[in-house]
Amino acid sequence: MPEITLDKVTKKEIEIIVDYLSTIEDWGYFELAAYTNCLGFFDADYRNFQYNDVIRQFRKFKGLPKYQHTLIKFLANSIILEFDEANYERVLELLPILYDETTDSDYLKGRIYWKFFMRLYQSAIGNFEFDGSIAIETLRLLGYEEEAENLVAIETSVLHKIN
Repeated sequence: MPEITLDKVTKKEIEIIVDYLSTIEDWGYFELAAYTNCLGFFDADYRNFQYNDVIRQFRKFKGLPKYQHTLIKFLANSIILEFDEANYERVLELLPILYDETTDSDYLKGRIYWKFFMRLYQSAIGNFEFDGSIAIETLRLLGYEEEAENLVAIETSVLHKIN
């Protein structure tokens, strides 16, 4: 997956995040965004255990664009982590949810990610050769160079693992 150049996060720091989130019963934007942005710090068992509760927390804010963008990012991050762990069944479970959450054109970038991930999934299970250039070029044309480079890194990482 894309390389992060920040210092390593310690187990103690992860414990602080988990402890904080577990003390808050009703998550607001801060907690949802923090969990979404820290998703890669947690192991698969913890993420899977938390998944339904996190989705329930997001559903309380259905229709509010700020929360919807964060939900889409949460789903995209979840899919990236599942690809990284070669958990293709879970990818297949998450893809329709990402699709449903990006039906409004205000969330077009999320739909581009959905299409990219769907084709990457199909390639990972052997249905066809993957070519993410359309999604990557679309993001570049729209001025999302960093997002495009992120997709290139994801494509390279996943294809390296399956080939």
